[in-house]
Amino acid sequence: MLKNKTSSIAPYCISAFVICITDQVPRYLLIRRCGHYLPGTWQMVTGGIDEGETASQAALREIEEETGLIPSRFYCADAVETFYIQARDHITFAPVFVAFVTEMTVRLSPEEHDAYEWLPMNEAIDRLAWSEQKRVISHVHEQFVLKKPNDLLLVNPPALKQTISRTGVYGMAIRNNQLLLVKQHKGPHAGKFDLPGGGIESGESVEEALRREFKEEVGMTFESMQLLDNRSATTKYTNENGETVHFHQIGLIYQIKGLSSPQQEGELSYFWIDLKELSKQPISPFVEQLYTNYLLRLQNQ
Repeated sequence: MLKNKTSSIAPYCISAFVICITDQVPRYLLIRRCGHYLPGTWQMVTGGIDEGETASQAALREIEEETGLIPSRFYCADAVETFYIQARDHITFAPVFVAFVTEMTVRLSPEEHDAYEWLPMNEAIDRLAWSEQKRVISHVHEQFVLKKPNDLLLVNPPALKQTISRTGVYGMAIRNNQLLLVKQHKGPHAGKFDLPGGGIESGESVEEALRREFKEEVGMTFESMQLLDNRSATTKYTNENGETVHFHQIGLIYQIKGLSSPQQEGELSYFWIDLKELSKQPISPFVEQLYTNYLLRLQNQ
């Protein structure tokens, strides 16, 4: 007699429907792709699962990265989206999640999406391109909007604390083959050299945020900034409560020109590190990526 066997498939991507109910009318958030993959296609939030993440953690991170929204209630949808990728000849299974939010101000990731709309169910289902997406949104609408969701599907709140996502802006200033860096005193990169910069506050433009961060951290101003690259990195660390946290960053990296001398005392100690010595120093993931992709070339010129 054959023994009973079980099998499982580890997913590598997720889908998440974001819903806001205003004046008792549920509206679904759809975002339009603008990158190289399926440009012009409207979709729900989608994305890959990073190493060390669960699917629910990946969904929360992708929602924040792609929309800037934080769910007030977050559910596993008890559904799996199945689709065939013709270019790879693969069948993919993506667990589906449902996020309820209380605000409708969306901050898109401009490298991935160029437009968004909050649509009622009938318009959302027409806007989606694929039959499987239409099937899944119908399931979500029936089980999570028209009915009270089953509490067993509610994602355990502690899971919300295990992944922190942040989108920030950072400046690369070079002088005499030396890179301006700050020494981080706390957080996931404590003890490491990092680029001046940080998070973008509500209502700020990217330029306003970077100018503020330079002034706060190193007491300097600059004349101009030019987009160099955008990078992402995930760092695993233990916080002050002894919890393991996955800190996921998306960074817009700008090249800085016309840097002033310090005009005030900054919050962090800063250093000009010679490019030839950079690989010997404890550096943050963004600095490490810049060293590999840009600074190593400059060093060898």
